[in-house]
Amino acid sequence: MDAIEERILRVIDQRAEDIIGFAEETFHTAEAGFCEEHTAARVAAFMQSLGLQTEEHLAVTGVRTRIGRTDGPVACVIGELDGIYCKDHPFSDRQTGMSHACGHHMQLAVLLGAACALSDPQICAS
Repeated sequence: MDAIEERILRVIDQRAEDIIGFAEETFHTAEAGFCEEHTAARVAAFMQSLGLQTEEHLAVTGVRTRIGRTDGPVACVIGELDGIYCKDHPFSDRQTGMSHACGHHMQLAVLLGAACALSDPQICAS
Protein backbone atom coordinates (compact mmCIF):
# COMPACT_ATOMS: atom_id res chain seq x y z
CA MET A 1 0.00 0.00 0.00
CA ASP A 2 1.42 3.39 -0.92
CA ALA A 3 1.29 6.61 1.14
CA ILE A 4 -1.82 7.96 -0.62
CA GLU A 5 -3.74 4.74 -0.04
CA GLU A 6 -2.76 4.81 3.63
CA ARG A 7 -3.89 8.45 3.89
CA ILE A 8 -7.24 7.61 2.27
CA LEU A 9 -7.85 4.91 4.88
CA ARG A 10 -6.83 7.23 7.74
CA VAL A 11 -9.10 10.04 6.51
CA ILE A 12 -12.08 7.69 6.22
CA ASP A 13 -11.29 6.06 9.58
CA GLN A 14 -11.28 9.50 11.23
CA ARG A 15 -14.90 9.99 10.13
CA ALA A 16 -15.96 6.34 10.49
CA GLU A 17 -18.22 7.00 13.48
CA ASP A 18 -20.02 9.79 11.60
CA ILE A 19 -20.36 7.68 8.45
CA ILE A 20 -21.67 4.63 10.33
CA GLY A 21 -24.06 6.81 12.35
CA PHE A 22 -25.34 8.36 9.13
CA ALA A 23 -25.97 4.92 7.62
CA GLU A 24 -27.71 3.65 10.74
CA GLU A 25 -30.01 6.67 11.02
CA THR A 26 -30.80 6.51 7.30
CA PHE A 27 -31.61 2.80 7.64
CA HIS A 28 -34.24 3.68 10.24
CA THR A 29 -35.69 6.74 8.46
CA ALA A 30 -36.38 5.51 4.91
CA GLU A 31 -38.27 7.91 2.67
CA ALA A 32 -40.08 7.39 -0.62
CA GLY A 33 -38.56 8.58 -3.88
CA PHE A 34 -38.86 12.34 -4.47
CA CYS A 35 -39.82 12.74 -0.79
CA GLU A 36 -36.35 12.25 0.75
CA GLU A 37 -36.18 15.71 2.31
CA HIS A 38 -34.68 14.55 5.63
CA THR A 39 -32.06 12.33 3.97
CA ALA A 40 -31.13 14.96 1.37
CA ALA A 41 -30.68 17.60 4.07
CA ARG A 42 -28.43 15.24 6.03
CA VAL A 43 -26.30 14.45 2.94
CA ALA A 44 -25.93 18.18 2.23
CA ALA A 45 -25.01 18.89 5.86
CA PHE A 46 -22.36 16.16 5.84
CA MET A 47 -20.83 17.50 2.64
CA GLN A 48 -20.86 21.01 4.09
CA SER A 49 -19.11 19.69 7.22
CA LEU A 50 -16.27 18.74 4.86
CA GLY A 51 -16.13 22.33 3.62
CA LEU A 52 -17.83 21.44 0.33
CA GLN A 53 -20.46 23.50 -1.40
CA THR A 54 -23.65 21.73 -2.34
CA GLU A 55 -26.40 22.25 -4.84
CA GLU A 56 -29.71 21.09 -3.43
CA HIS A 57 -33.26 20.40 -4.63
CA LEU A 58 -32.07 19.00 -7.98
CA ALA A 59 -34.85 16.92 -9.55
CA VAL A 60 -36.81 17.63 -6.34
CA THR A 61 -34.55 16.21 -3.60
CA GLY A 62 -31.18 15.64 -5.28
CA VAL A 63 -27.92 16.96 -3.86
CA ARG A 64 -24.73 17.56 -5.85
CA THR A 65 -21.23 18.39 -4.68
CA ARG A 66 -18.25 19.00 -6.93
CA ILE A 67 -14.73 18.33 -5.73
CA GLY A 68 -11.52 19.25 -7.46
CA ARG A 69 -10.77 20.70 -10.85
CA THR A 70 -13.39 21.40 -13.48
CA ASP A 71 -11.11 20.92 -16.48
CA GLY A 72 -10.31 17.47 -17.78
CA PRO A 73 -12.00 14.15 -17.09
CA VAL A 74 -14.75 13.94 -14.48
CA ALA A 75 -15.77 10.97 -12.35
CA CYS A 76 -19.09 10.64 -10.58
CA VAL A 77 -19.94 8.88 -7.34
CA ILE A 78 -23.66 8.47 -6.80
CA GLY A 79 -25.75 7.57 -3.80
CA GLU A 80 -29.49 6.97 -3.93
CA LEU A 81 -31.59 8.62 -1.25
CA ASP A 82 -34.83 6.69 -1.45
CA GLY A 83 -36.03 3.64 0.36
CA ILE A 84 -38.55 1.12 -0.92
CA TYR A 85 -42.06 0.22 0.13
CA CYS A 86 -41.67 -3.07 1.93
CA LYS A 87 -44.11 -3.13 4.84
CA ASP A 88 -43.05 -6.67 5.79
CA HIS A 89 -39.39 -5.76 6.30
CA PRO A 90 -38.59 -6.10 10.03
CA PHE A 91 -37.27 -2.52 10.18
CA SER A 92 -39.85 -0.83 7.96
CA ASP A 93 -41.55 2.31 9.20
CA ARG A 94 -44.85 1.05 10.62
CA GLN A 95 -46.73 4.15 9.40
CA THR A 96 -45.35 4.41 5.85
CA GLY A 97 -44.14 0.86 5.12
CA MET A 98 -40.85 2.34 3.83
CA SER A 99 -37.54 0.60 4.51
CA HIS A 100 -33.97 0.53 3.32
CA ALA A 101 -34.11 -3.15 2.38
CA CYS A 102 -32.65 -1.79 -0.88
CA GLY A 103 -29.29 -1.02 0.75
CA HIS A 104 -29.26 2.65 -0.23
CA HIS A 105 -28.27 3.54 3.33
CA MET A 106 -24.98 1.69 2.71
CA GLN A 107 -24.58 3.22 -0.74
CA LEU A 108 -24.79 6.65 0.90
CA ALA A 109 -22.19 5.61 3.50
CA VAL A 110 -19.80 4.74 0.67
CA LEU A 111 -20.55 8.09 -0.99
CA LEU A 112 -19.72 9.93 2.24
CA GLY A 113 -16.50 7.97 2.68
CA ALA A 114 -15.47 8.83 -0.87
CA ALA A 115 -16.28 12.50 -0.22
CA CYS A 116 -14.11 12.45 2.92
CA ALA A 117 -11.16 11.10 0.96
CA LEU A 118 -11.60 13.20 -2.17
CA SER A 119 -12.04 16.42 -0.22
CA ASP A 120 -8.69 15.95 1.54
CA PRO A 121 -6.19 18.31 -0.17
CA GLN A 122 -3.33 15.84 0.19
CA ILE A 123 -5.32 13.13 -1.54
CA CYS A 124 -7.02 15.20 -4.22
CA ALA A 125 -3.75 16.90 -5.19
CA SER A 126 -2.17 13.53 -5.97
